[in-house]
Parts: sequence; C-alpha cells; structure tokens
Amino acid sequence: NTLFKNTYVYNNPTRNKNNYYILKFDFSGMKMTGKESIELEEEFLRNVSDGIKKFNTDYGFSARTNYDNITPNGLLLEFLGYFNSLNLEHKLYIIIDEYDNFTNAILEGQGDRFKEIVGNEGFVKNFYAVIKKYCGLGIVDRVFITGICPITMDSMTTGFNISEDISRDIRFNSMIGLTHEEVKYLIKDINIELEVLNLDTKIDDEIREKFEKEQRDYILKEKINKLNNE
Repeated sequence: NTLFKNTYVYNNPTRNKNNYYILKFDFSGMKMTGKESIELEEEFLRNVSDGIKKFNTDYGFSARTNYDNITPNGLLLEFLGYFNSLNLEHKLYIIIDEYDNFTNAILEGQGDRFKEIVGNEGFVKNFYAVIKKYCGLGIVDRVFITGICPITMDSMTTGFNISEDISRDIRFNSMIGLTHEEVKYLIKDINIELEVLNLDTKIDDEIREKFEKEQRDYILKEKINKLNNE
C-alpha cells in the first residue's frame, strides 16, 4: 500500500487485487560477451532457478530449484506442475523483466546465433512455449513482460503468439515512459545530490530542455496519439 499510495491503481483496485501468486524472472543481469549458446542457456537457467527460489521464499513453498541435468523449460515445466498439484485458490501471475536483454545483444551482428536461441527448438522459444501452454490450461492467469523491443517475441512465432504489445497504447504511456514533470523532479533530485557533494555543477532548465530534445527519437505522447488513430 505504501508503494502505490496516491496512484491510480491504488485508488481504483480491480476485483483481482491480492488474488495472485507472483513469479518473477529478471534477465537484466545476464552477461553475453564471449559466451557460446550453451553458456547462455546455462545462465538463463540460473536466472529461472533464482526466480523460483524467490517464489519459494515469499510463499513458503518447496518447488525444485536445483538445475542440474535440466533445461530452462524443463525446470519451469516442473515448477508449474508442482504449483498446479497444490490446488491453490489463486492463480499465477508471471512477471518477466528485460526478457530480451541478451538476445538483442546477440542480434547485433550475430543473426545466426539469435535464430538458434529463439527459433525452433531454441531454449528461449521452448521456455515461453511452456508459459503459453499453462496460460491455456488456466494455471497462469497473467503474464507481464518488459523489454527493449518486440523483435525477440516476434521471432518466436508460435512459441508465444498470445502476447500483446502495449507500448503504443496511450493508456500505458505514463507507466512506460517519463513525463515532463517526472524529468523535472529527477533533475531537481540530482541537483540536491550535487549540493550535498559540494559540487558546483548544476543541471538547470537549459539542460532539461536539451535532454528532452535529444530524446525525441523515442515514441512520445503525440506520436502515440497519431499511431493509435491510424
């Protein structure tokens, strides 16, 4: 309640409030440099295991987290089977942060490796295919995924063709990006920190305007309105 106080979602709760078990996977820390596909899969697997460990800690469950002799999709499949066997009242909500962190880096000049990972029988596609299956079974009720661009998801075709890109939906514009007021607040916060450090540098309105001008390459509210009307 403290985190969301005075926000729209706090003041307008849905009927599903507090009705989910949350399983979160965070792929933002994956390192790609100099790694073969098998090494990437091993690191992906460790991240999946970490997400399940956190779930066990949060809810007092004992799903398998050991990842010896198992694939990422195999570990997730085993977890979802375990979750289903508990016959719980509430369903599962899966949150995935920076799902394309490593695949985007691979795509920069290494298209063949990218296809190997997200294409047919690739470990990323197989992982999301498991989520798709359990969404269809009604065990996973919601999935929320963040990333840089949708190219990885698009490349998986039938592996996870149930997703919807909301980044161009005006209703979520403020949630995904930064508003002018938020930029002003952040710059003010930086100025305070500079003063504490006894530094003379001050970020003023001129710098803020330059920052906003340089970010015009991103899809801003006006452009989103245009896209939604096309």
